[in-house]
Parts: sequence; C-alpha cells; structure tokens
Amino acid sequence: MTNTEAVEALKKTCGTISAEMMKLTPAVNGIADAAVRDELFKAVYELTKSVEVVKKLARKAETSEATPLT
Repeated sequence: MTNTEAVEALKKTCGTISAEMMKLTPAVNGIADAAVRDELFKAVYELTKSVEVVKKLARKAETSEATPLT
C-alpha cells in the first residue's frame, strides 16, 4: 500500500466512523441513568477526539508526501 492509498483508506474509514458515531448521541440520550449517561457522553467525546486526531495525522501524512524532507 502506498502512502497515498493509506491516507485515502484512513480518510474513508474516519468518514464512516464519524457517520456511525452520529447515531451515538441520540442513543445515549435514551439512557435513563444520569450517571451512566454522563459517562457515555464522556466516552463518546473521547472517541470523537481520537477520530479527529487520526484525520489530522492522515492530512499531515498526505502533506508530508508532497513535501520532500531534503
């Protein structure tokens, strides 16, 4: 797999994950136990941050491919 293919795979997968994660908030809102609901919201937030980090690093890998290091 080339760098370009890897970056595209990461971007596509992150897009899929993001679309699926949009279903989490309405589901979490349906949880009756407030303490569990709060912890779920925290976990969903952490997931979102992690996906954003992957997307950012994929963009960086894409950009660094176009810019030679030497």
